[in-house]
Amino acid sequence: MNEDLDYFEDIKIGRRYVTPQPFRVTRDDIVGYASIWDWRPHHVDEQAASESVFQGLIACGSHVLAIWTRLSLQAQSEAQAQATMAGVGCEVRLMLPVRPGDKISYSGKVVAKRKSKSRSECDHTI
Repeated sequence: MNEDLDYFEDIKIGRRYVTPQPFRVTRDDIVGYASIWDWRPHHVDEQAASESVFQGLIACGSHVLAIWTRLSLQAQSEAQAQATMAGVGCEVRLMLPVRPGDKISYSGKVVAKRKSKSRSECDHTI
């Protein structure tokens, strides 16, 4: 067994994962991502965005979820790498638009764990 990894039995209910620093979203991040994946005007054109219901440039939802993924992985690796860990039941709500200059942080908590039903040859799901 690799001693550098946390395994199913090592991870405790209530364990928290937090990013050491927030991620600052820039205008170039928003426009660059949206230019490839979601090129609607409120994501790529500052003038059109200022005239939209959002009244300014905003990140698209998939971009925010990509940032969330990066931060959650970073928070976990800051603690200690897990042999297996799935975000089963994770919930993300986009409550406010993400704008240039916003800082996004991540905080997660293990609220339950269970053995995998579909992949018994693997370790377990958290």
